[in-house]
Amino acid sequence: MTFSRGHPVSDKEIHGFIVRKFGTSVEAIYMDKNPKCLFACVALRSQSDIRKILGGEKLVKLFINGKQVRVRSTVDVIVDDCSKPVVVGI
Repeated sequence: MTFSRGHPVSDKEIHGFIVRKFGTSVEAIYMDKNPKCLFACVALRSQSDIRKILGGEKLVKLFINGKQVRVRSTVDVIVDDCSKPVVVGI
């Protein structure tokens, strides 16, 4: 996810928006703690969750609390110490 310059979005805003709008399970959100951060990486449970958010598009623009966010997929599957695999995307 990338944010419009000057309109950063917090990890709590991202998490709440994804869960409310898409009902998707968010595993983790990785972003710099700098309040002016312009991007985040969101880890979801499956690739189908990513497809649900993108709706078949390569890039979508969403608004989280009035702030524009651009979302695209960068899928990597990782396994964290023998637990369930996590799909890192968006």
